[in-house]
Amino acid sequence: MSNCKLIFVSYVVLMIYWLEIDFLTPAFISAAKAFHVPYKYMQSIMGLDLLFRCASMFVIGHLSDCIGRRKVIINSALVVVVGSLICYVANSFVLFSIGKIMQGVACSVSALTYAVIGDNKSKKDAFFIVSIIHFLLIVGMVTAPILGSKVVHYFSWKGSFFMIFVFSIFAYITSHLLPKREVITNTKFSLKYATLKFIAILKKFSVTKYVFMYSILIGFLSGWTVEYPGFLTNVFGIKIQNIGYYQSVVLFSSAMTNLYIGLFKSHIDPLIVLRKGVIFCNIVALAIASLLFMKNVPIELVILSICVFSCGISLITCSAITYYYKNFAHSKGSATSVDVVVQNLLASVGVYLIIAIDLSSVAKLVLMMIGTTVICNALYFLKKERLE
Repeated sequence: MSNCKLIFVSYVVLMIYWLEIDFLTPAFISAAKAFHVPYKYMQSIMGLDLLFRCASMFVIGHLSDCIGRRKVIINSALVVVVGSLICYVANSFVLFSIGKIMQGVACSVSALTYAVIGDNKSKKDAFFIVSIIHFLLIVGMVTAPILGSKVVHYFSWKGSFFMIFVFSIFAYITSHLLPKREVITNTKFSLKYATLKFIAILKKFSVTKYVFMYSILIGFLSGWTVEYPGFLTNVFGIKIQNIGYYQSVVLFSSAMTNLYIGLFKSHIDPLIVLRKGVIFCNIVALAIASLLFMKNVPIELVILSICVFSCGISLITCSAITYYYKNFAHSKGSATSVDVVVQNLLASVGVYLIIAIDLSSVAKLVLMMIGTTVICNALYFLKKERLE
């Protein structure tokens, strides 16, 4: 399959993974009011969503090594369609929660597309494809908060879930175009073997530490994504129909960084790009620390800080993902399990941590960003890999 065709198919399949969060987040405030529950209940559903993704991918990754990733992705895409429909027709918070968790569990399987890319492409092509896909994903996510806010404003929260339902049908149809060439074991699925394989990969810390690195950074972004509607409306008084514009600026900065990597840096060793991303995040963390000493910080400066920080996250994420998957020749499905479990577990920690902290001031946001950078540095210097 050509690079362009693989980029298109992978983009559509992965887009549902991110739309399920970014497009729907603006609808949570209205949905909470419709179901007569506190907004924190809706935030908690996002945390549960991420935890159920961990539980499902613990076994699904190994299952894809046994029977094939294409088959697993197609069936999971169908579950997303059903889950989206349940959310749309839900007349109670319990039914809505069931549909939302079905969405999350099935959407997590789309991460197997990274394994599909690794099965079919060289390291150089894979780095280029991942970078371009991330660029396209973020371009889609740039419009998602704006469109999501407008849909809620004009059509209620159910309009958002109907649009996700329609897109999930398109993703299901597109998933049938995934390449049939796969590196699979053709062995019988075994929960015991899946567990042992998971632990074995996890113990290979010189490689899996990169998963922890970008997962912690994504954990911060996940917490911010869930909290930004309340943060912008409560701290800065931004109207609900306008909050999407601010988040889109953040996503646009990430998109341009990914495009830059794909066009100009994909020929370089991923570890070199990753090192530059770590240095960049350190510089940003030192710069934004100055906000702690400012009174009445303008919203433009806050958004600019998050934009620049997200650029560093993009540098780390693209390179870390590419390097990680190329270390597993015959067990990319199990490697995906480790990736998704760690990523979603830390993302859920990020969500619940920000909920617990109650992001009610700029100072708390800045401290979260600095703390995230410190942890990322600690992981980077543990069992440091030599550059090729």
